[in-house]
Amino acid sequence: MASSIAPSLSNTPTKTANSPSPCQKGKRLQPSYLYNHSTGKKYNKTVYTNILGKPAIEEETEANSYRNEANLELQYKLNSNKNYICNTFRSSFHWNHSGAETLLGGNAVKQYVRPHKTFVGDDLNFLHNINKHSSYKFQVSSSYTYLPSLLQLLDNQTQHLDVTISKLNASTTFRHKLWGMKIAYDAQLNYKKEEGKLNFTTSEYMQETQALLTPSISYSNASGLSLSASASMNLSRYDLTHDGRTRFHIMPSAGVQYQLNATSDIQAGYRLSYSVMPFHTITSLPYYASYSSQIGGNGKWNDLATHVGYASFKYGDPVIGLFFNMNGNYSKTLHQKLYDSWLTNDVYHAQLSDVEGTYTTKTLTGNISKAFGMGKMSIDMGGDAMWIDYSILQQREKVAYQNRFFMGYFKLSVMPSTFFAIEEKSTLRYSKQVNKQDESLNGESLRTDQHDLRLLLMPGCWEIEWTNSLYHSTDHHVDNAYFSDASITYSKKRYEISLRVSNLFGTKKYEYHQLSDSYMYYAVNYLRPRKILINIAFNL
Repeated sequence: MASSIAPSLSNTPTKTANSPSPCQKGKRLQPSYLYNHSTGKKYNKTVYTNILGKPAIEEETEANSYRNEANLELQYKLNSNKNYICNTFRSSFHWNHSGAETLLGGNAVKQYVRPHKTFVGDDLNFLHNINKHSSYKFQVSSSYTYLPSLLQLLDNQTQHLDVTISKLNASTTFRHKLWGMKIAYDAQLNYKKEEGKLNFTTSEYMQETQALLTPSISYSNASGLSLSASASMNLSRYDLTHDGRTRFHIMPSAGVQYQLNATSDIQAGYRLSYSVMPFHTITSLPYYASYSSQIGGNGKWNDLATHVGYASFKYGDPVIGLFFNMNGNYSKTLHQKLYDSWLTNDVYHAQLSDVEGTYTTKTLTGNISKAFGMGKMSIDMGGDAMWIDYSILQQREKVAYQNRFFMGYFKLSVMPSTFFAIEEKSTLRYSKQVNKQDESLNGESLRTDQHDLRLLLMPGCWEIEWTNSLYHSTDHHVDNAYFSDASITYSKKRYEISLRVSNLFGTKKYEYHQLSDSYMYYAVNYLRPRKILINIAFNL
C-alpha cells in the first residue's frame, strides 16, 4: 500500500457510447458490493529533483485499508435495422478509509484518510439510419459526483475537502455521402462545473460551457489513397471564482493514408487542440494532496495549445506469418505554467507560478513478429523510446530538463501439442533525467530487467498453469526479486473448481525505482506470504 494516502481533486471518467450490436432488445440490472480489508508495509525514499540540492524524504509505513463499495447499473437496449437505442444508468457509493503508522525521518506519524464517493450518471445513445448512405446519431450523458474527504496531516491537524463535479454532454452527428466523399457534421454542447470546499469555510469553483461544431470530410479511392480533414470550431465560456472569459478557437486536423500493396500501408497526420489546465491545478485553495504534500494554484485561467503530429508504417502478411509496425509521434504543449517547489519541515510544497514553459514529447515505437509452423512457434520483439523535454523552477530560475525512457522486449511462444504450451518474455527498461544546461547535475540512470516464464498443461478437463517472474536492476541498492504462482483448474459444462497458490516460494519484498518530472522514487513493498485460494463457480 502507498505510504501517502490522500483524497482526490480530479475528474471522474465517463463512459463512451456503445456501438450497435446484432438485433436485440432487452433490459439488464447489475448490482454489486465489495468489502475488502488489506494491510501493507512499505519503505520509500523520494528525491525531489525539482528542488535545488535534491532533498530526500524517507518513510516507513504500516497501513490498513478498508474498501466498502456498492454499485448499481441498469441498462435498456433496442437494436433494429432502422434504430439503435441504448440507455445506461449507473450509480456507485464508496465508504473507504485507510489508516497508517509512519516513521518519517525517525519520527512517528499517524495517517488517516477517509475518501468517500457518491456517483450518479446516465448515458443515452440513439442512432437512426435514414437510408444506406445517410444516418443520424444523438448522444447525451449526465453525471453528478460528490467526493467528501477527511485527511489527517503531518501536524495532527485534519483537512476536510469536499469536491462536487457536475457534467452534461450532448452531441449529434449527421453523416452522408456526396460525390464519392463521406461528409459528417458533429455538434456538441458540453457543460462541467467543479466546486471545492476546504474545511467547510473556503470554497472555489470552475465552470466550463462549450459549443463545438465540427465539419469533416473523408475520401478514398481504389488505388489505396485515403484523405481526411476536419475543423472543429469551439466557442467556450470559462468561469472561475474571481475570473471569467470567453474564447473562440478553430482546431484543425488532417490525415493521409496510402495502401502501398496488399500487405503494407503508411499514414500520417496532424491536429491542433486548445484546452485549459484542470481545476485541481489552478485553484488557489492550498489543499493537501497527501499528509505531507501541499498543492496551490494561482486562481487564474491558463490556456494551453497542443500540436500533435504522427506517422506510421505497417506491414502484415498472414500467409507467411510476418508482421511489422513502426510508429512515430510528436506532441508539443505551449503556455504551460510551472510550479515553484520547496521543502519545509518534511512537507513538500508546490505553488503554481506565472512562469510559462513548453512540454514536448517525442515517441518512437516498433515491433516485428514471425510465426512458424513447426511446433506452432512465434517470435515477437520490439520496443519504444520516449524523450520528454520540459522546464522546472529551481530557486525561481527556469531550468531545462529531458527525461529519456527506453524499453525493449523479446517474446517466444511454443505450442508443440494441443495440451502443452510454453511462453517466455524478457523486457529491459531504462530511464534517465538529463539537465540540458549542466550535465554534471544529471540524475543516475535506472535500468530494470524482467523475465517471465509461463508453462501451461491442458489434458482433458484439466488446466495446470505455472508462472514465474524474475526482476533485477543495475542499481546495487535494489535486490533481485523472484515471484512464482501456480494453479490447477477442473471444468465441466456447468461448474469449475480451481486451486491457486500465489507467491509460491514466499518472496518477502519487491524493490523498484521510478522517475518523474519532479522526483526520483525508490520503494520497498513488503509482500504477503504464500496464499492459497480455492474457487468454485457454477453456471445456472
